[in-house]
Amino acid sequence: GSGKPYCWGSGVKGRLGSGIGSNPDKATPFAVATSTLFARIESGKAHTCALTSAGAVWCWGDNTDAQMAEDLWDSTAKTGTKSNQSPQAIAEMGSFTISKVSIGPESDFTAALIDNGSIAVWGEYNGTVYTDHFVLNSGVATDVAAGTDHVCYIESGAVTCTGDNSAGQTTVPTLSKTPASVHAGADWSCAGFEAVTYTCWGSKAGW
Repeated sequence: GSGKPYCWGSGVKGRLGSGIGSNPDKATPFAVATSTLFARIESGKAHTCALTSAGAVWCWGDNTDAQMAEDLWDSTAKTGTKSNQSPQAIAEMGSFTISKVSIGPESDFTAALIDNGSIAVWGEYNGTVYTDHFVLNSGVATDVAAGTDHVCYIESGAVTCTGDNSAGQTTVPTLSKTPASVHAGADWSCAGFEAVTYTCWGSKAGW
């Protein structure tokens, strides 16, 4: 309720945002080392991103695959970012107002819905590492959901999914109603409707 973030579990690569270089594991909820308050929070395999009520996105944890939208760590030159031990604002997104941030389960990328309807993606997406964000869509999106290796979004009243389709998770079926929301998991996707019903596709094992 206060907007203060808490994390628990493995602390490897700063994923708990403890601000402690030793990255200890925590078996119970642990206050993240920040005074910034958040309205939403999403976690992937080894990084977390959170959104302020003003639409700014902050992330912490592993940067091995550019999850911080920064240059990767170069152990020889000692340049780049290895990990963020505590929440840091994503600098290249600082000029945008973000309305939603989404990270898939066990994923190393982040998808962010910008107020202008663009979807920004950074990190490791389908085998490519993006240290700078790229815009996924070409129109005005109203919702976005990231899976492990795929992304679904609503645009012009229709659902579009792109990325890994190994279980049919990006093959959108004919929808009988206008979608109000999208949802995604490891290898499945769903469209939600105003009547609080859903149509899902992909692997049933993940539902």
